[in-house]
Amino acid sequence: TGGAVNQTWALPALGRFSWENSVANPRAQQKTIEGLDSAFGTQGRAVVDFECDSDEVRVWSVAKTPTGWVAAGGACGGWALAGFTAEGTPDRTFGTQGRTQLFASPRNSTRVTHARAVAVRADGRLLVQGHVPIRTRLRLFSPEGLLEPAFGDAVDEELEQFFTGWFAFGLQPDGKVIVGNRETVLRLNLDGTRDLDFGAGGLATPALFGKSTFVSHVLVR
Repeated sequence: TGGAVNQTWALPALGRFSWENSVANPRAQQKTIEGLDSAFGTQGRAVVDFECDSDEVRVWSVAKTPTGWVAAGGACGGWALAGFTAEGTPDRTFGTQGRTQLFASPRNSTRVTHARAVAVRADGRLLVQGHVPIRTRLRLFSPEGLLEPAFGDAVDEELEQFFTGWFAFGLQPDGKVIVGNRETVLRLNLDGTRDLDFGAGGLATPALFGKSTFVSHVLVR
């Protein structure tokens, strides 16, 4: 509707995410959340600002490293990622002043693109799953918030052989990724190629799976 829309993402303590939309109202009041750790961020809230031409603003996922560094993923006119220090301040070394945006949603389209799930590998890289029009994608970002396209290209080549829509994923401690859809589970190597040592030729089809079965989550022990 013309002009950038200022969006604020606010991260309370304990990994719960809230967001605030200040469309045409830069003085919008902060939401009150009880029980926040006042030592984290500003009175328990970690904030990074995004600007986008969309009112579809939402935080979908957060992930925390053993050192306390926090990654968040969601939507702000496309995929939106943010990085925070353990103290709750934007990590200015991540992306552009603590944020990264990718895969802008097509204008005048009901198909919204967004980063739906985030996991952090042991090497500090971010594994991000999200929607683009029609497809679900899995992408890898460097610790600095930069896209590593070779991984995404390899994943697309593998997954498009078996999956046509939504899939769930789980990250192993060694960085390999378990991916599941309706009738198939497979494992990906660190470079995005299929791990042929998993199941039969890199694939597993559990006997309990049927035509109406759908993998919604993958949990790695």
